[in-house]
Amino acid sequence: MNFSTWEVYRWVRGQRFKRKRHLYQQAFQLTFDFTLAIYCAVLGAVFLLMAVDGLQQLYPLFDLWQAALGQLVWLLPSAFILWACGQAFFTLV
Repeated sequence: MNFSTWEVYRWVRGQRFKRKRHLYQQAFQLTFDFTLAIYCAVLGAVFLLMAVDGLQQLYPLFDLWQAALGQLVWLLPSAFILWACGQAFFTLV
């Protein structure tokens, strides 16, 4: 059993890779619980259904806000232009 340095190096690398893979599998199994994932999926679906129902009740309010803000949309680009001019004149170097 006379191994060359290259064979020993490849064997050590292979064993290191196998050990790391085994440790990563153990860590994943420790942190991931299949039962908990199912519970989270079910509760997430219920939450989405509740959110959709709540948003449907708020549609008239959103339409009212959209109508009120639609008249003031032109102020936003004007404010950015004024801000840029102010920064050009008053910025300390």
